[in-house]
Amino acid sequence: MIDNAVLKEVVDKFGGNYSTLKLLGGFNDSVYEVKVNNESFIIKFFLPSQTNKSLIRGELNWINYLAENGMNVAKPVFSLQDNLIEEVKENNTLYYYVIFEKVGGDFIDEKDWEKDLIVKWGRAMGKMHNLAKSYVVSTVGKIKDWKTTDILINPPREVSDSILEKWEEYVEKLKSFPTCKECYGIIHNDLHQGNLYFDNGKVQLFDFGDCEYNWFIYDISISLYHAIQGISLNQKEDNLNFATKFMKNFMQGYRLENNIADKWIEKIPFFLEYRQIYSYLYILKHLNRYNVDERVKEILEEMKYRIENGISYLQGFDIEQFI
Repeated sequence: MIDNAVLKEVVDKFGGNYSTLKLLGGFNDSVYEVKVNNESFIIKFFLPSQTNKSLIRGELNWINYLAENGMNVAKPVFSLQDNLIEEVKENNTLYYYVIFEKVGGDFIDEKDWEKDLIVKWGRAMGKMHNLAKSYVVSTVGKIKDWKTTDILINPPREVSDSILEKWEEYVEKLKSFPTCKECYGIIHNDLHQGNLYFDNGKVQLFDFGDCEYNWFIYDISISLYHAIQGISLNQKEDNLNFATKFMKNFMQGYRLENNIADKWIEKIPFFLEYRQIYSYLYILKHLNRYNVDERVKEILEEMKYRIENGISYLQGFDIEQFI
């Protein structure tokens, strides 16, 4: 949790009303909302131990490029000091922070996954991937490559040998995949239902903090992976039916903006398993387990059991129907 004195300093620098400040979340309690003249903005803090200015600048450049090309995204805004990236110190800890627009709209209702919404979600991702093919990274900003992800370089010490071995097998397999312009580029890398709003027929995207160079099909798989997590269904048949409908509608929208070869669609089951192991390692590494509630412990144990026993994330899913 960031110290209140630091938060007040940041809000004052931006001309905000400190009494309206509220914590929205983030893995390190790093995302806040504040009002400036009754207009809401988002403040996001970054630790230098987790990123650097060049990567933050790369993320902001990418967001602005998407906005300039007609995508609905939460754009960064300049501070009163005319900077997109600011710094603040808490004792001996340095934070970077960025102010973003707060986009309008609502999260998807988990009980009402309308076809039209999923089609638009897929179309937004397809357009983003298509734009990535022609994007040139600025010399003053970088986008990280998937191979430099912290989990790959420094996996959590607590992970079992069997899971670490599986993880290394998946990583080695990924290294053998081609990285052509049609299949590989900048992806959002976390475009689940918690990182987009639906606003009067428009899809609003935000939280590009995990964007990186990776395979486009992984981005699609991530949306499917977390959509399944977000539904209130427990039966295997229900999960399969939901996944089938979701993918049918999602890919209908996606293909309106971008083409992806069938050979990559075939790899969705692989990327679902990869995402499951990645998510387990990420939670294990970054969660403060001294404050973990019982539900999170149960989720971690369930993930561990499935991974160690080779239980597929979506058993029986027929990917051939989308080819």
